[in-house]
Amino acid sequence: LDFFEVDSKKLNDMAFCKKMIVDACGEAKCQILNIMEHKFDPHGLTIACILSESHCTIHTWPESNYCALDIYGCGEADLKKGVDHFLSVLTPGNYNIRLIKRGDNA
Repeated sequence: LDFFEVDSKKLNDMAFCKKMIVDACGEAKCQILNIMEHKFDPHGLTIACILSESHCTIHTWPESNYCALDIYGCGEADLKKGVDHFLSVLTPGNYNIRLIKRGDNA
């Protein structure tokens, strides 16, 4: 997921972004095993959630009003619900969504 024209204050707020990613994982019915986070100076952050189904990450560039998100899972996970949560919370002015199917031997 590439989100453009996002409020820079949201993208630089660790507590806000952490709650958002935890809630998105919950909406997607994913089980969080571990969370790692890092705040960059002077701005930007990265959060990585290790899931029993795989992973979910956010990397932000508040100075560009941009963030990159990944939500990857398997099994009973409903990843679209996680994507919808990110869209509703970050309200990007523009965005790109890429669906990548992995593990298919096509």
